[in-house]
Amino acid sequence: MRRSFFVPKLDVYPSLAALEHEQTARNNVFKSFIGSDQSMKEDIDRIITALAYPPNGLPFILSGSTGVGKSYLAKLSYEYCVQEGILKAHAPFLTLNCAQYYHNPELLSSNLFGYVKGSFTGAVSDMKGMLEAADGGILFLDECHRLDPESQEKLFSFMDTGTFQRMGDTSAIRRSNVRLVFATTEDLQETFLQTFMRRIPIAVTVPNLNDRSKIELRTHIYQAFINEPNGSICRSRSARGSSTACTITPTKPMLVSCDRMCGFFAPAFSPSQTASRP
Repeated sequence: MRRSFFVPKLDVYPSLAALEHEQTARNNVFKSFIGSDQSMKEDIDRIITALAYPPNGLPFILSGSTGVGKSYLAKLSYEYCVQEGILKAHAPFLTLNCAQYYHNPELLSSNLFGYVKGSFTGAVSDMKGMLEAADGGILFLDECHRLDPESQEKLFSFMDTGTFQRMGDTSAIRRSNVRLVFATTEDLQETFLQTFMRRIPIAVTVPNLNDRSKIELRTHIYQAFINEPNGSICRSRSARGSSTACTITPTKPMLVSCDRMCGFFAPAFSPSQTASRP
């Protein structure tokens, strides 16, 4: 079993408490992702390796069904980079949903790489693309299976050389120091060009909740209650048609129900005990 060791940042610490605080805070942002210390531990270690790889990290792709947390994991990757000083505190984090431009690949390309005045009808001025706007930060390309082959080839060239050209520009070569994160719901080998995938060395599959352990499933249900700022909000309609709001605070019966949904039975709580709120 591979182990991950804590590497201190300083040679001398003012106190033992300062050292312990740094060790506790290590990779803290990923701890909010369910399974970070269980089923997703090795994958998150690989993501950290990709983010820290000099000089501008390695591109990686997240695959999995809709709703498994790919976008959240991409955002946590950005927060980790800021936390560890890999990126500056105000470095950009931009998201491009490629599915929005599925039927207009030229518009997708212009948004991604930018364009120069006169390159197409309506291009009345030069415009930088998201690849350029994300310089010094992270560009997250969601639903990247919607990238047409030409855009994949252009991205392949960028990942290979670090340079690109705006649409309609045949002279100026531009650079952008940006870390790329991709996400898709489709099969990687059947959907993308082989040349494109060769430039993405790290692929992480985020499993469905039903494929997680019972402990992870229980954690997910608990957080659904706990993370609500004021409990669960419900609305009821009076006889006059006006809407009134009520707040439901998570109770022990709710949590016991969560356990039972996950196959965990909590005999420590008797019916009389769970009838009252904690």
